[in-house]
Formats: sequence, C-alpha cells, structure tokens
Amino acid sequence: MTTFTSGSTNSTGAETDLFAAVVADAYHACAIFLQNMQLGDTMVFKVYIYDDNAATLRIVDTQTFAGQQTTTPAVYIAPYATRQFKVTVQRTLGSDRAITWTRAQG
Repeated sequence: MTTFTSGSTNSTGAETDLFAAVVADAYHACAIFLQNMQLGDTMVFKVYIYDDNAATLRIVDTQTFAGQQTTTPAVYIAPYATRQFKVTVQRTLGSDRAITWTRAQG
C-alpha cells in the first residue's frame, strides 16, 4: 500500500530537511513544487538514501534551480528502494521561500 504525505518547508541559508528522515524499508519518491521561487533565488536540493554497509545516509542526487520557475514548476524525485530517505533544501541566493512537497512511500 502506498501512503502520501504533503507539507511545506521554508528554505534557509542552511541545508534544511524538507521532512524528517523517513525510516522504513520501502520505495520512496517525492514531488517538490517550486512555484514560489523568484528572480534572483537559487535553491539546492539533495536526496539522501541509507547506506547499509556504513550505517549512514548518503547523497545520491543534487539538483540546483535558479530564478522564477515557469518552465519547471515541479521536480519529481524518482522512487528509491531504501531503508531511509531524506530530501533537503538550501537557499544559496535570494530570499527564503516556502517549498511545498508531496512524498510517497510504499
């Protein structure tokens, strides 16, 4: 069964979790909505999954978006089969913005 969770997280100049790290053996995916970004904003998103051998979360993807997002208002993080899953945001330029998201786990 797939469960969905949605929320909103304010970006900051520090790397910030979009949601608390999810601990569950499952497939995890996420959609991130960037409609609040404006000219002069730059946001960096990182995806982490669990490394069983080292018993820690590791970065598997980093994506950077700049300016008003009219052609890419949403980003889809493809499903990962993992024990833990986390996505973070960091504003590197511009103003803090509300970043809305939907996470799927199943």
